[in-house]
Amino acid sequence: MLFGFIASAIAGFMLTAVPSWTGQKGFAGIPLIALALVWIAARVLIMTSASWPLMLPTIVDLAFLPLLAVLVMIPLIRSRNRNTPLLGSSGRPLTVNPLITLAYGLLTTAAVMRVFGLSLFGMSYPTVIAVAAIFWTTSLILFVGVYSPILWRPRADGKPG
Repeated sequence: MLFGFIASAIAGFMLTAVPSWTGQKGFAGIPLIALALVWIAARVLIMTSASWPLMLPTIVDLAFLPLLAVLVMIPLIRSRNRNTPLLGSSGRPLTVNPLITLAYGLLTTAAVMRVFGLSLFGMSYPTVIAVAAIFWTTSLILFVGVYSPILWRPRADGKPG
């Protein structure tokens, strides 16, 4: 269920973002209907999975994202615009600040500590939670510190939003 929700959120973003990136009209008609039917079929097959061979719901569910990729690649390739998708929603180039790399490392460390702290490090449960919380909080502080100034300033490309 989580995969279907996340996949539909990705699809919603891509199906609305690609037309604005390429300057071409939005998605409609048979390709969009076919994509929606694959997503719906996967949900129905999963809900009734006891009635089907094990691989059928899996194959239909996993077909959704490659079909979405094909659908959005057509206008991206057709437009030959290689620069626009490289801008984020703030109108700035998509580059990663080294502090964000550190933040993701700390977040991953917090998750590993939370899951494996008791067995790998022999710490007590309260200590595991406290250490994981320190890593997570530090990660969040770095993330907010890097992205807040970007989000508070006007878009770099001068466009609204």
